[in-house]
Amino acid sequence: SASDDGGVDRSGVDRFGPLSLTVTVAPLNNQPSFVLQTPVFHVLEGAGQVFEVGFAANVTNGLPNEDCLVARVGCEAQTRTFIIEYVDRAGLFARLPTIDPAGNLA
Repeated sequence: SASDDGGVDRSGVDRFGPLSLTVTVAPLNNQPSFVLQTPVFHVLEGAGQVFEVGFAANVTNGLPNEDCLVARVGCEAQTRTFIIEYVDRAGLFARLPTIDPAGNLA
């Protein structure tokens, strides 16, 4: 039962009988995870464009119910984006390195 402190003046009611309620716990958006195959990647000068498949491995958007790139029941579509924060001697690159959503380095 539930009660309040409003009293019963002016036909008030301060107690109500048993109630049922449902508590729904919404899923939490967990952080994505991945493993770098190597923390430092060396490229020789003049090597041209380099493409390393699987540079970031075991890439997930979070828990299994969050790991979808296309929305479906129980899974909201999410987009993966890798941000490379630092490139040593960036001026030596014709194009700065990027990592695609699948974890491939270009």
